[in-house]
Amino acid sequence: MEEKTAVDSNILISALLKGKAYSLIKKLSRQGIKFILTKANQKEVLKYLPFIAEKLKLEIDFIKLTFSLLPVKYLEPSKSF
Repeated sequence: MEEKTAVDSNILISALLKGKAYSLIKKLSRQGIKFILTKANQKEVLKYLPFIAEKLKLEIDFIKLTFSLLPVKYLEPSKSF
């Protein structure tokens, strides 16, 4: 059975800022763990990308690319419970 782990937006923001979380996400992904993120959390991370780019003194396009390369699957909320 495939192992899945939900990722909070703070983990992804940390991954983009510090790199340690990014390395851990990549390592665990190579070991077969699938990371999932809600669309709401994705929007929250996207809101902070300009701040991250400014803090790291990097182009916003580079930060967007890095975020898009994270091995995370985005899920839509279920309409039925």
